[in-house]
Amino acid sequence: MHYMWRLHLLTALLAIGMSGCGRWQQKVEFVAQNNARIRIYQPFPINEAGLKVLLVQDGRETELLYRRADTFLEFADVWWAPDRSSVAVFSCGVAEVAYDLKNHRPLPFSSARSNMAQHIRAEYRLSKAQNSDKETFSWACSADGQEAFFKRYPQARAF
Repeated sequence: MHYMWRLHLLTALLAIGMSGCGRWQQKVEFVAQNNARIRIYQPFPINEAGLKVLLVQDGRETELLYRRADTFLEFADVWWAPDRSSVAVFSCGVAEVAYDLKNHRPLPFSSARSNMAQHIRAEYRLSKAQNSDKETFSWACSADGQEAFFKRYPQARAF
């Protein structure tokens, strides 16, 4: 009798625990002046199990990155081209993505790398010590960069 009760309890707990699996939770959103958006998602309830980057533009969603693996969102930023022709997404060790908004196709991240670094330097008011692109990305992936990111986007923390 106790065996059946335990089996039912275990089945119920597994059903409750699995009901959240497969859902994606929005962790951070970056909005452009033209109302286009980049949304970064992680699986719920285990945030470190993946990352998804979506572009929302003119009422449609485009998946820029989908990764199911150990993934830690520790810093992320988005650069929008001033002429609204492209966007780039950087996340430490996870994403280096660029996208042509007019022709709807991926671009090499190298085409936006310097602009992204310059954007990070301006947004986070980095000192002259982080003046090169390499130093900027190193700072972004450091404990100082992570702290600055989570101060700006506390909802991005994994709990």
